[in-house]
Amino acid sequence: METALQTTPQKQGQNVHFFLVTSPKKKNGRYGNYQDADVVVRETPDRISRVLMSDDLKNIPRAGTFNMGTDATVADDGTVRFSRKTRILSSRKFDYNLKVVTSFLEPPIFTVSECKSEPVGSRVTTRARVIQVIPQRHSTLKTVILGQDDPDEQIQLKLWRRATELATPPGSLILLKHLVIGQFRGIKDLNSTDQTTIQIQPEEITTVWGEIEAMGFEEHNAMILMNGATYLGSAELIGKAFPNKQMPDGIFHLEVRGGENTFNVSIIFAFE
Repeated sequence: METALQTTPQKQGQNVHFFLVTSPKKKNGRYGNYQDADVVVRETPDRISRVLMSDDLKNIPRAGTFNMGTDATVADDGTVRFSRKTRILSSRKFDYNLKVVTSFLEPPIFTVSECKSEPVGSRVTTRARVIQVIPQRHSTLKTVILGQDDPDEQIQLKLWRRATELATPPGSLILLKHLVIGQFRGIKDLNSTDQTTIQIQPEEITTVWGEIEAMGFEEHNAMILMNGATYLGSAELIGKAFPNKQMPDGIFHLEVRGGENTFNVSIIFAFE
């Protein structure tokens, strides 16, 4: 929010025709209370822009309507800011890129690898495995490592503010909707938005019995070789079963989520 407010304006005191994509939400920032929403501006019909407005602005329209805001400022990055003098009026319809709006409201499902190839700022939905939840010093941020069948295909997820309360049990397969692609120090990551939701996905659970033939640990992953098949899982979870990370003796029972030879050993039992 602070970045948008401090951006050097390109045009001031103008009338802006816009299509309201999402309803305004009240927020609290460094510069006081405000509201923001997502819009398509008539002059830029192929992109979603952000609009910032006063917390006490009246006659705010509902999402899905065409409107005009008076006395508006448009920043170089396309952000629209309404002043306390702004009045919002109904406007005539104009043509806009429906595909852009549809993809924004219902982002397509991408794999972790595809997320890394998307431009920064893109909205995405992904289905991935929770590899690790990283402890944070700040209550407004929760960082999660996500992965899929390939242990090398992992990405960091940052859940901000209220999104930190969303459930992300280690080892679970989750469907994450309405994320935005970010980048930190040249590395792509995923970030929550106001619309982010997380659903834990049901999975088939199979049981495997046998001796562990080999075992190895990496930063986030652990690998177990049993009965000639390799199983991948959370290093955090498997590390709890084998805290000294040494090759164990005995017969073990593995509950494997998602089927044989796929990601995640969820529960390990040892039998004498």
